[in-house]
Amino acid sequence: MKTLIVMLAIFALFHQNANAAPRSVASADAQKGTSAGSPEHHFGLGLASFGAGGAASTAISAWIPLNHTMGIQTYLSIPTTSGNFNFYAGGAYKYTLSGTANSGFHVGGDLLVGAAGGEFTLLGGGLMGLHFTPAPSFLLGLDGGPQVSLVASKADFLLSGFSGLLGASLIYFF
Repeated sequence: MKTLIVMLAIFALFHQNANAAPRSVASADAQKGTSAGSPEHHFGLGLASFGAGGAASTAISAWIPLNHTMGIQTYLSIPTTSGNFNFYAGGAYKYTLSGTANSGFHVGGDLLVGAAGGEFTLLGGGLMGLHFTPAPSFLLGLDGGPQVSLVASKADFLLSGFSGLLGASLIYFF
């Protein structure tokens, strides 16, 4: 059922933008009436969920726009300090394949480093997801894809959402 919903959402995004004119910064701003607080060209801060193997962890996240179709989302998480100190830090490059910076379908890659259970951890892979603006100045994104994790010299491959919450992130733009 989830697969069907995701496929329908992706189809709707591609169908909606199939006849759209080529994008440029000036025409995109004029068409959408972008203003301060829009994800189009502004820095944003928020929260994101991610975790290896679907185990959710909350991270402080920042959005750094590169242009009207590309950006970098950074993550910093300290899931626990009890016992072994655990942390993750990294980022994801996202390219909007269909739609705009305000709503669309994106692809990219990610890399996270950290420590889990006292062991060095490296996570990386590809990503794809959906993003949209539920309210002015906010961007909600869902991310997932193939990931390779390396924990204490043991490699693992998984194909899933970035967390049990499908890699949900909510960013506020200034």
